[in-house]
Amino acid sequence: MPETIRNRALDGLIESGLPWWKRYSPHGEFPWSTAISIAFHLLVIVLVIVLARQLVLRDPVPPAVSTILVGPDPEAAEGVGATPEAGEPVSDQLAEAKTAKPDLPEMSREPLELKPPVLEQEKPAAFPLPSLDPGEASDAQKRIEDAKRRLRDRMRQGVPGKAGGSGGTSSKGRGERLVRWMLRIESRGIRGEAVRDYLIQIEGLGGVIAFPAKGDKWLYVYHASDPALRSTQEKDLSDENRIYWTNEKRETVIDVCHYLGIARADLMVMFLPTELEERMARLECEYQNKTEDEIAQTIFLVVREGGKYGVRVIAQTLK
Repeated sequence: MPETIRNRALDGLIESGLPWWKRYSPHGEFPWSTAISIAFHLLVIVLVIVLARQLVLRDPVPPAVSTILVGPDPEAAEGVGATPEAGEPVSDQLAEAKTAKPDLPEMSREPLELKPPVLEQEKPAAFPLPSLDPGEASDAQKRIEDAKRRLRDRMRQGVPGKAGGSGGTSSKGRGERLVRWMLRIESRGIRGEAVRDYLIQIEGLGGVIAFPAKGDKWLYVYHASDPALRSTQEKDLSDENRIYWTNEKRETVIDVCHYLGIARADLMVMFLPTELEERMARLECEYQNKTEDEIAQTIFLVVREGGKYGVRVIAQTLK
């Protein structure tokens, strides 16, 4: 029913001929929007063409650069070559600057010798030495000479059980060895460590150290390097017949006394076993196949070989 009424109304409008429906707006929006869009796209295309032309046809010549001459300003940098004269063309000045050679020092063609840096190890200060006045120094020297005299007397008595009384193959006997032989002990470490290494090497040779005591007594120190086993004994030289070396260097003697915790002494003596003495005498003669009478001096070095300490000849001088 309603559909029949709507159809009749539409039919009436069509029959009346009224402009009830149009395809476009009567205000002209469509023509205007079309024209503006076309104009905008044309403008963009023109700009792209102009920019592309500028990039393609750009002048490759760089811009001009002006030359600045350094004047007589005292703070100005020094140039190369002679100072340009007033009125001289700039092009000539630039040409001279290009051809001028700087005055450089001539390089040596010798190969460069590179040396490793030498590192200096700071030497620790020794234990303080007591100052001695002339009287005390004289008494100390007398004690040293007296101790050495007693040691020489014992050496002249030779070795019990050895032929020749005075010992050795030399006509002067064992006493000559004390003058001819030098024993070098190279300790390692610093301060207490060096002293301990020094004593370990002496003990490794079977030696023992001693210091002058009161009267004709000597203070023997056994196992000096090991505080747990260390022991001392005072006795005379009545039964002493071993070869010995004396150390009168005050710094060394005081360092050893400080390490052992005993009173400072003027002299330290190292006694070595007679077996080692005989082996040293054999090594001395075998070094250059000479007898003891033909040798003026022999230098031995304490070495560690196969876990044990021994000696070897490192230098020898003939008479």
